[in-house]
Order: sequence, then C-alpha cells, then structure tokens
Amino acid sequence: MANAMADQGGYSLRTPEENSPDANLTTESTDVTGVDFPLGVDREELGETVWVLASTSIIIVAVVGLFGNSLIIVVSREVFRQRPNMPNLLLIYLSWTDVLNCSLGVAPLALSYYFKIYVNQAMCDFNATVLLALSVASQMIVALMSIDRYWALLHPFSYNRHFGYEKSKIYPALIFIFLYTIVVSVLPLFGLVQNVPQYPNSYCMFDWTDESSSGRVVVYINVVNMFLCLFIIVVVNAIVAAYMLRLRRVRPRLSSRDSEMGATRPAGVQECRLEIQVAKLTLVVAVAFFCSWFLFATRILANQIGTWPDKDLDYLGARLMTFNSIINPVIYIIMRQSCRRGCWMIIKSGVHYVTFKMVAAPTMSLADTIAA
Repeated sequence: MANAMADQGGYSLRTPEENSPDANLTTESTDVTGVDFPLGVDREELGETVWVLASTSIIIVAVVGLFGNSLIIVVSREVFRQRPNMPNLLLIYLSWTDVLNCSLGVAPLALSYYFKIYVNQAMCDFNATVLLALSVASQMIVALMSIDRYWALLHPFSYNRHFGYEKSKIYPALIFIFLYTIVVSVLPLFGLVQNVPQYPNSYCMFDWTDESSSGRVVVYINVVNMFLCLFIIVVVNAIVAAYMLRLRRVRPRLSSRDSEMGATRPAGVQECRLEIQVAKLTLVVAVAFFCSWFLFATRILANQIGTWPDKDLDYLGARLMTFNSIINPVIYIIMRQSCRRGCWMIIKSGVHYVTFKMVAAPTMSLADTIAA
C-alpha cells in the first residue's frame, strides 16, 4: 500500500528510517498498513520555514476556532431564544461542529508538529474518524442552510406553512445528517479501507488511492458527498444572490414611490429585511465554505483516479479545509450586529473578572445587549 501511495499520490507513508539499511533494527512497532508508529511530522523533511509557518498556523486555528466558535454558540443561543427561526438554529449546530473539530480533530494535528502523537493505529483511526465525521456534518449543514434560505426567500408562503418557527420540524433532517455522518465515518473501521497518515504525517484520513473495490466505494461515497454538497451550495446560493440583487434594484423605486404618496411601510417589511440579512450571511458562509473545501475535494478525486499527483497540493487542500473552522465566527461577527455586540459583552465580562473588577463590567445583560 505504501508503494501504491508513492506511485499515485507522489509520496510514501513510510518514514525515512524504514527506507534506511538499518530499518530492521528499529524498535518502533510496524502496523499492517506499513506505517511505523509512533509517528509525527518530520521537521527536516518539511523544511524549517514551512514547519514554523505550518505549526504556528494550525495552533492559531485550534485556539481561535475553539474560542471564537464557543463565543458564537453562547451568543447564538440567545439570538435563537429571541428569534427562533431555522437559520439561527442551524448556525448553532454548525458552530458546534467547528468547536468539536477544533478540539478533537485539529488539536491532535497541532500536537503532531511537536510530538509523535500517532502512537498506534487506534490513534490514527480515532483522528481520521473524528475529522471525517465532522467534515461530512459541516458539509451537509451548510447545504441545508442554503436550501433553507432558498425556500424562505423564493417560496415564503410554502416555507411558512411547512416550517415557520417550529424548530422541531428541522430535527428529522438533523437526525438524518447525524446518522449518515456516523455510518460514513466508521466505514474504514470495518476494513473497507485503511485510515493512514497523510503528508506530512500530521493527520490521518482514509487512503485516498486505495485500489481495492471496497476502498473505491468508500472514496467515491465521500467524493460524491463533497461534490454534491458543493453543487447544492453553489447553485442554490447563486439563485438566492440573483434574487437579492433583483430585490435591491426594485426596492429603491418602490420606496421613493411610497414616499411621494405618503404611504407607510407594510408590517412585514422589517421581517423581510431580517430574512434578507440572514440570506446574505448564509451566502457569505457558503462562499467561504466552497473556497475552503473545493481544492480538498478535487485532490481526493485526482489522487483516486491516479492523475495529477502532488503531495504539496494535498497538504494545501487539507490546510484550507481546517481554516474553515475559524472563518465562520469571523463572518458572523462582521455581518451580524447582534453577534458582534453579544461577543463584545462576553469578552468585557471576562476581562472584568480576570482583572479582579479593575475593568468596569457591562451595564446590560446578554439578552438586553442582543435585543438593543
């Protein structure tokens, strides 16, 4: 398998020690995959400059992603309590996937730059299962968010009749995502394909270049899932963007006409404005998601069919994928005034207690801050 990876993926899973004449003298355990454990990032192979940049950036992703998404969860729960709609609920679940990804998936990746974190195949399987499960869940949640905004804006009466503010109606879709995620992520554990360390031995994932029939099934399931979600996200959000652009062109003419006639705004104008704001947020999240995931999906497909092998592009695609965990909270804070005010209030409260009340505490509660 290691030789197949070297031929198709442009690199070998074996460590330099294994290829040396003294390989038989090593005391490290060799797993059935042909990988020597314990295993971590080879600093010399990666290069000093790349190693510093890579290790620093992944630590930033883990820390900022965990802190930022935790803040967003607290604030979003209060936003959802005041405005219990589907987008606010889905944003909470998406933030939870990012928190779990930063703590359980990205944290071992960061440690692999300093320690031989993958001590055996079980640790490799754990990392691969967590990363794959949370990746599939985030893909499907973003796709579901996009469909939700499309339906709400282009077919509002049908949307309100079927969903409205009843959050329980979204649970079947979330349960399906959860069950599907579990099934897909545990397929390698049943021997259909091996979870192997990926270049530069910083994380584990299923073998993208497995040539067995069962291995190809697992790879193609994930490739189809990624590209289907990306297709839904691109097409649906393109339609939503075109619809919002049309509204933006029509709305000023209607507003000036109403002003000349002395008419007052309809009661539903404010609600429509909020729906469009959420649609804009979903659109930006979808664009960031596409930019983070497209190269990774393309690399898996290219490695599977044995064309365009490039280990550096594989590495770049995986790193862009992890950056998606810190992009979302930044987008929420920039685009949602309620999130911005809520996060600032929590930070000020934390500073107030950390400095032993030397810094003044916020004058309003979180609920009042968001409602203001």
